[in-house]
Amino acid sequence: CSVSSTITASMLQILTPDIPLWAKLLGVLTGLILGKHIWGGTGKNPINPAITGLLVLSIMFNLPLNLFNSSYLILPALVFSLPFLRYRPFSGLGLISGMIFAMFFNQELSLSSFFSYGVIFWGCLVATDPVTITKKPLYGVLAAILAGFIPIYFYKSTAFMSLSILTLNIISYLLDKYISSNSGWFYSPLRIKNSIIYNQIDNQIIDFTKPSSIQEDSKTIIQRDIPSIPNSFKSDSIITLTKDDILKRIEKHSLYGMGGAAFPVIEKLRTVIDSEAVKKYLIINGVECDPGLIHDKWLLKNHLIEILEGIRFLNVCVDFTESILAVKTDAELQEHTKHQVFKVKNFYPVGAERLLIKEVLGKCIDESTIPAQKGILILNVQTIYSIYKAVYHDKCDLTKYLTFANLKQKTAHVIKVELGMQIKDIIDKISPLSGSAFIGGGLMQSRMAEDEDIVAKTTNFIAIADFPRYKESPQCSKCGLCTLRCPAHLEVNRIADLVDEGKYEAAKRLYKCKCLNCGSCSFVCPAGRNLSTRMKRV
Repeated sequence: CSVSSTITASMLQILTPDIPLWAKLLGVLTGLILGKHIWGGTGKNPINPAITGLLVLSIMFNLPLNLFNSSYLILPALVFSLPFLRYRPFSGLGLISGMIFAMFFNQELSLSSFFSYGVIFWGCLVATDPVTITKKPLYGVLAAILAGFIPIYFYKSTAFMSLSILTLNIISYLLDKYISSNSGWFYSPLRIKNSIIYNQIDNQIIDFTKPSSIQEDSKTIIQRDIPSIPNSFKSDSIITLTKDDILKRIEKHSLYGMGGAAFPVIEKLRTVIDSEAVKKYLIINGVECDPGLIHDKWLLKNHLIEILEGIRFLNVCVDFTESILAVKTDAELQEHTKHQVFKVKNFYPVGAERLLIKEVLGKCIDESTIPAQKGILILNVQTIYSIYKAVYHDKCDLTKYLTFANLKQKTAHVIKVELGMQIKDIIDKISPLSGSAFIGGGLMQSRMAEDEDIVAKTTNFIAIADFPRYKESPQCSKCGLCTLRCPAHLEVNRIADLVDEGKYEAAKRLYKCKCLNCGSCSFVCPAGRNLSTRMKRV
């Protein structure tokens, strides 16, 4: 692309100020053709185009390694170069370290040598090129140290330095192609601004479970949600229910996880009961980390008593060491419950099961282990509420609470619906003819709704919005943001490339089973690629 070509030309102009113009043009042409376009263009080249051109020019004109003048005037350029270490810090710091080690062993380590050899230039502007340098931390550091050490210690020439860098590029290409890495050493949590205006939640919701009370001609369909615990309720009423009674009612009414996975509650509960863990924990997930959801917050505000009683029922079944309510804000909650209220860090997707365990308990659960097998039970607040209703009333309840959002107006409502209701009917009554309709587990995990879609167990979100426009640029620059922001530490861009090439079996081998389907990769991609859709194809 033109930007990359301009960078190549600029770098060669800086590095070769005294050679003829025709030679510079030859270097640029050589770099762009041999270093970029024969490989397929931007994002496909395994070697650095500018350094390819520099290698040719340094051989033709026998350029020395000390290309830069030793001057304090170069300091501003050095400072502005340091942020590039963000892209590939291990390779960049490795190359810088290798050059410094070589100067030390040659007994020429000084500020003057540091400037003239261009240590910051090579380490920050060259060895951090995301297209040509490996993402593997350990391998990147070791290979880069050698690439920086050898040219200065043995051969002080620009030609050998250029050759060393290009060799590092080839090694990086082979490492990334044949060695998988999911260490997540440099995982950067993703913070997403809420897409809706969040007002103080009161007791009013849009209730679709009471058709007789819905006013068809009204712009808003409001029904006050009456708490289901009678005034005469006594907290010791659970004494009359044994562990077996509670488990039978949970199983009889087929309760499922209402956070989005819809996994049977009884299976998770029995797994925790059978666990040999010395300490067992109950984590109530009230984090609601998706930026488009509000109904869990509403439940905590308006049905906290019932949720606490649901927790009590679970504690009859399992002798939990601790019951922890995990939320983003603990305002007004701590004073109403004896259970620990844990305020998690605000990043996405902190509500994912294993991430939440790490935040709350400081424990890392690998992908091959089910948390319940380790004595850790995580249930969404609405799941706890459904446990209360099933156990206390001994009735099958096919209703659930969702978030209905109008993203064009940046507003949202909590709605109460029945499983199996037509999504189209709900939209027509709340916001007809307003735009495209989307459904899913949340704003980051939604898809375009179809006419036959119904409220399913996994549905938590309905929205009206404009259809997102993905640029779908074919020129992935290997910036690594998708991998850097992947909470499962997957090599997203590599998997996406394999999917585009139809190599699904190869993509599966890159730990696709760990994908959380959180959509973070699509959200951060500067090329506008719908990466999350590619991940789902595997």
